[in-house]
Amino acid sequence: MNISASCLFRFSTKIEYLEDILLHGFGFRRCIEEMAVKSYRGDPFGDLGVVVDQLHSFAICFCDLPLSQSQDHSHQYGQYGIGMKKAWAIGQGISPVRYYHANSPFQADERARLMLDVQKYARSCGNSFIGVLQRIMPGMPTDKELEELPESVKSLLKEMDDHVIDWLDQFYGAFHFTRIQEGRWEDRVTGEIKTRHFYDEREWRIVALGEPNPLRFQWCDIQYILVTTVGERKRIGELLLQSSHELGIDDPTTVWARILIGPELLANV
Repeated sequence: MNISASCLFRFSTKIEYLEDILLHGFGFRRCIEEMAVKSYRGDPFGDLGVVVDQLHSFAICFCDLPLSQSQDHSHQYGQYGIGMKKAWAIGQGISPVRYYHANSPFQADERARLMLDVQKYARSCGNSFIGVLQRIMPGMPTDKELEELPESVKSLLKEMDDHVIDWLDQFYGAFHFTRIQEGRWEDRVTGEIKTRHFYDEREWRIVALGEPNPLRFQWCDIQYILVTTVGERKRIGELLLQSSHELGIDDPTTVWARILIGPELLANV
């Protein structure tokens, strides 16, 4: 049995959401991700042990689950779905997330939290790494003391600032492709608060720090479309045929072959 799907699926709760994706592409949604990274000594916002806070971005998320193993996932995220070919996803920079827990080697290292804080504070300190260190670490030279340094030393510090800020931005961006393997979850059906094993979702995502335009695709990039009734299959098929030019549909017969109906047809996909 394959533990990965032949494509990446995104599920929706309403057929209207599926139609919007087909017509306009995948929209980026605000993503608030719970984090669990170890606090560092002197952390102004953390207590001893593990600090739990949030990471904010815009993201489009998919799952790498065979449909025969996606019942729980679709129960939470919706019965309507679209399966995109992995070659398209990889070409767009959509990547698997790295799951971690509080004792994972990187997150258990207090330097991860320190680097996140330094990157966050940098923007309010004139993009200055040294300015951030002055803010969060005792004993650093004052601005007056730095100004008294030789010009060659100040030039070197400025060059270091530029490189370090770039490295921190790269680190911060990579952190958006991580997710805690287990955490608090509000059941989307019952509203019950529980613990969910996110690792089982086998998530892939693409991330932006600002809200970009929707992610577009062509018909050749779609492997499956999932609906729940014969009537919905007809509705989606007609919509696709009406948009055949925009989507690049050359052969109308492929439309009906890719639209699947209900869980009874999905077990072998």
